[in-house]
Amino acid sequence: MEILGYNIALKIGGKVIEAVTQDQFSISQTIKESQTKGDKGVTKAVVTGYGCTFNTNGNINKKDGTSAGLDSDELFAQSLKKGADAEVDFVYHRGDLKAYAGKAVMTSYTEDTNADGTATWSAAWRVVSDQAEATVN
Repeated sequence: MEILGYNIALKIGGKVIEAVTQDQFSISQTIKESQTKGDKGVTKAVVTGYGCTFNTNGNINKKDGTSAGLDSDELFAQSLKKGADAEVDFVYHRGDLKAYAGKAVMTSYTEDTNADGTATWSAAWRVVSDQAEATVN
């Protein structure tokens, strides 16, 4: 069974981000390379860890009073936080596949507007903890 994009959700602080049009989650392995004389010129590589980032894009919106999601004002405010206040809990929910949770910080927030289209935002996040399997409610 294929998982359609609309079944994938990113929750920040327990809330789904509203008006999202695209998510991208990326895992990059940290590799340590070494070479000794005994290796006879062959470099050895060992995975020593990983780093994760995710990007989200969406339409600028304002809550209508009935939603419990995270709106554009809350994302904007999150981008201005510092220190421990900048760290958020997240859950990356992948439809019927396993979900993962951890902590992340927003590394950038951008709003893009033009005269004839929808105003949009984009946010980049860096995961600052290990991830663990999560139960999604």
